[in-house]
Amino acid sequence: MSSPATEPTTFTVPEEWSTRHVDERVVQSWRRLAGDVITFAERQAHDLAARLPPLAEQTIVTQRSFESLQTQCDKLARGGARLAETFSILSDGAKFIPDLSSRLSSGTASCSK
Repeated sequence: MSSPATEPTTFTVPEEWSTRHVDERVVQSWRRLAGDVITFAERQAHDLAARLPPLAEQTIVTQRSFESLQTQCDKLARGGARLAETFSILSDGAKFIPDLSSRLSSGTASCSK
């Protein structure tokens, strides 16, 4: 038995089915999409760029405010430490004055006369 010789089948692709045509449409579609993405990104960047200078200025103002607040807190802490030290010294000194509370109340009474 001999097998019949098989001849390769040729199939012609119609021009509208051409891969080149499809590739060109895909390329054009991707180019349009890329253009839209670039336009969108430029709009977003423009909006952000418009907000950047005031934001930078407010950041500087905030930083200066924090530095000032830190300075004031340091001064307050030093003042509180001096007050505590003074109170401690006065408290220690009051131990040497006998019956201080009666003297203070009589001293206030004599001052108010």
